[in-house]
Amino acid sequence: MSNPTDPSIATLLAQERTALAFERTLLATDRTLMATLRTSFSMIGFGFTLFTFFRTLKRDGLLEDALPTRSPTWFGLTLVVLGILVLAHGLWTERAYRARLTKRRDEMMAAGLLLPDESMPPSTIHFAGLLLLLIALLAVLGIAARMGPFA
Repeated sequence: MSNPTDPSIATLLAQERTALAFERTLLATDRTLMATLRTSFSMIGFGFTLFTFFRTLKRDGLLEDALPTRSPTWFGLTLVVLGILVLAHGLWTERAYRARLTKRRDEMMAAGLLLPDESMPPSTIHFAGLLLLLIALLAVLGIAARMGPFA
């Protein structure tokens, strides 16, 4: 039986703990991006709903001159655009952080501080964010130009 204080075993255990730390960091990055997605989705959804609600009231003649004609449109559009900006910033930040983390991990592997491992898996949440960004841009097109699937 090996001695637990053997440097090779200690080194192997340290490398394993470091590899697990990288995995935990990736999971934390995904959770942060999910929080950003939830926030931006709420802003985009509320902005589009507000716009559609007031447009329907106006079309059905239920909205008198209580509000200026374009105020709900501009407010809804502002919320959608703000949600898009939050989402774009979150996606950009996550991509940049993941690239830094990958570089650092590769440097540690090259220095022999980490055992050679598979590459970091792509983030499913990042792809979901890109899809939400596309849908939000179509919503802006529908609100601002009255064209596209959400017009």
